[in-house]
Amino acid sequence: MLRSLVGSEMCIRDRYQRRVRGSSLCNNMPSTAAIAGAIGGIGIQIFSNAARKVPLGRNPWMHVTLAAVGGFCGGKYTEWEAYENRALDEVAADFEKRKAMLHRN
Repeated sequence: MLRSLVGSEMCIRDRYQRRVRGSSLCNNMPSTAAIAGAIGGIGIQIFSNAARKVPLGRNPWMHVTLAAVGGFCGGKYTEWEAYENRALDEVAADFEKRKAMLHRN
């Protein structure tokens, strides 16, 4: 049976098995993704200033804006991950149901 799985089915199976074995870090610590996003946003602005060879602290409102955008996106990531995990559960349940039907016949 395992040899007949195509790449996408194997990916779904492996992802499901990983999720069953251990819970996601973002589910345990939802603020981690938001903090990482905020730090990433500030880092982007500092890198942009460095690349343009202007003082790193120039346009401080951009640091705050990009930190807020990064934090928002990091917070949304945890929601997206939860949605994807629910969809994966549905696919895995359907896969198990179809596998049971094949074995029954």
